[in-house]
Amino acid sequence: SLDETLKLWKTSDGTLAKTLEVHTGGITCCDFSPKKKLIVTGSSSLKLWKATTGKLWRSLQGHLGWIKCCSFSASGNFLVSGSSDTTL
Repeated sequence: SLDETLKLWKTSDGTLAKTLEVHTGGITCCDFSPKKKLIVTGSSSLKLWKATTGKLWRSLQGHLGWIKCCSFSASGNFLVSGSSDTTL
């Protein structure tokens, strides 16, 4: 979101489970890995977070523009991202 946080909500009762401060400038996309162990967030870079702890695991650079979409493959072995620089 524009407040530079990622909020995780419990679907069972709608309560806030965790707030992660993730990117300067806001978040443009996010996704859970298939086994729910990692969360990816995108803005000017991609960041991978441990879902259980909320700790940053890796930061991925490569796009020249803002990342508009990101998604894990069904196996969780790959991650694709699309950017305003017109690259995947």
